[in-house]
Amino acid sequence: MRKTFVLGVALLAGTLLAFAGVKARTLEISFGDTTSVAGIQLKAGNYEVRVNAEQTVAAFYRDGSLVARVAVHDQPSTAKFVDNEFIVESQTLKEVHVGGTMDNLVIDGPAKTK
Repeated sequence: MRKTFVLGVALLAGTLLAFAGVKARTLEISFGDTTSVAGIQLKAGNYEVRVNAEQTVAAFYRDGSLVARVAVHDQPSTAKFVDNEFIVESQTLKEVHVGGTMDNLVIDGPAKTK
């Protein structure tokens, strides 16, 4: 009886830890000029970027309204990023480095609609 209880508690704890590690992220970004994200033009200004728990979609919000959804994939870095970094080349957002992690999210293109 005691072994079954201990095994059950251990399994529950392991399950909770597995789910606790997966969560969505929200980042803030400010563009000084019009910037393209997966072919979508974003005007200069402040945006909230929400990355889903699976790190496959990044949604860009401006003033609470969804303005773009893009597909991303994680290309892990060899070192942790200290701060959030947004890599822009030729006025096109290419990558998002998530501060405090080794997550390098590469923009793949427009996200598929649900």
